[in-house]
Amino acid sequence: LDALADLLNAVERAGEWPEAIREALVVPIPKGAADDGDAAATPLRLRPITVAHAVYRVWSGIRLRDLLGWQESWCGGDVDDALCGFRPRKGTAHAYWPLALDTEDVRVRRKKEGHGQGYSHRVEGFST
Repeated sequence: LDALADLLNAVERAGEWPEAIREALVVPIPKGAADDGDAAATPLRLRPITVAHAVYRVWSGIRLRDLLGWQESWCGGDVDDALCGFRPRKGTAHAYWPLALDTEDVRVRRKKEGHGQGYSHRVEGFST
């Protein structure tokens, strides 16, 4: 492990990876089930997967966690809490549900006030 730590420290100091670690293998994986044998071999039916060196993958995972911690240190608060992309324990649902609940709240309040469903809107040539 000491040799690995020395290598990673040298890479971070120099900003360059050894060629053997820098190279990655791109493997084409078929998308879904093919209609016939030849269809799986066409470029539009393949998805490229890049397989990087294990040392790089471990290092990048560690650095990603470090960056996410740093990102969270400046990405908090009421306004920025709506930013959910690429944040730990945040996802699409964290952005969607508050909006859906606010929309439903408006709909219910408008219905109680006698304004129908609250979504009715007339535009020339189109109505909902």
